[in-house]
Amino acid sequence: MIVCKNCGAIFDDFLGKCPYCKSPNNNNDDKDKKINKNFSNSQKNESFIYKYKDFISDEKLYQTALLELNVNNHYENALEMFRELAYRGHLDGMYIFADLLLKQMNPDKNSALKWLRYAASNGHQKSKIKLEMLDDNNNFISNNIDVSNSNLSTLIYKALPFVVSIQVVKNKLNGVEISQGSGFVIKGGFVVTNAHVIIGNINDYENGINQINSIQACYETNISSIPYLLTPIKIIPELDIAVLIFTGEKAKKVKYQDCLSFRIDNLKYGEQVYTIGNPLGVGLSVSQGVISSPNRDYGNKEFIQVDMAINHGNSGGALLDMNNNVIGMVSATPSNREDGMALCVPAKYIVQVLNKL
Repeated sequence: MIVCKNCGAIFDDFLGKCPYCKSPNNNNDDKDKKINKNFSNSQKNESFIYKYKDFISDEKLYQTALLELNVNNHYENALEMFRELAYRGHLDGMYIFADLLLKQMNPDKNSALKWLRYAASNGHQKSKIKLEMLDDNNNFISNNIDVSNSNLSTLIYKALPFVVSIQVVKNKLNGVEISQGSGFVIKGGFVVTNAHVIIGNINDYENGINQINSIQACYETNISSIPYLLTPIKIIPELDIAVLIFTGEKAKKVKYQDCLSFRIDNLKYGEQVYTIGNPLGVGLSVSQGVISSPNRDYGNKEFIQVDMAINHGNSGGALLDMNNNVIGMVSATPSNREDGMALCVPAKYIVQVLNKL
């Protein structure tokens, strides 16, 4: 990418001159031909965005592009608008434009990477996360993102072998404290849960007041009645993510089992979801609901907001779609909440942590 010295627009470095103000950046004839090919007068006449782009603000264009993509399902219009936003230097526009390039029938990964790297270099957090996922050939993410109308009961029975309740025993200054939570098993035998399930209050943990004595994972009793010991290998309080692993022979057995995979894209308003957790410490049970907001900003963090029955002990449970892909993890219920509102850590942040292990 290069920046036009005349108008400040951003455009591909293979172009001979700025497609906006026509200011030349070099004298390479071959590159000038590419400009004529990509920004011909006929294309400008056919496209409303080239006709009216000079009169539309970045924010208005961004909102219109989102509307075309998510509501009107006008993919080509949206792609053109996000392309325009990317050339203008709009970081969110670059991110979505790159994402759309990756989802085409013939994905243009090179161009997508170029836009993501530019956005990431300017501090765009989502682009940084996306780059880590694309640059790492991990096996955590499922390719199955088409949400089906599968029978919920069937899905639950398939997911149960990969869901655990978690019990943490902590030594405190005034005795022993036992806390309950939920967790789920993924490829490689890792167990994922919330950081707050494992360490409790972060200040007490850092000051040595909460010292972990033991962590146990229990499956549904018809799967296994034996409690298994867990060892934490990564705890990130700021993301409320903890990754643990089984100890002993259990670790060897679980490592090569088929487990849950993640889905990180295309979450939709009103999409049906469910979780299996350990509410109030009563044992594994199911809650079903819908996505109220795929990307809710709350307390300067990004969450998936869901509408379902969530209680203490559900924390750390997998938020599953109707293909049994993990799309998030139950994290919190706002203190002054309406009944049913819950916040979940998006799966992309969990994958980001796993890729760094």
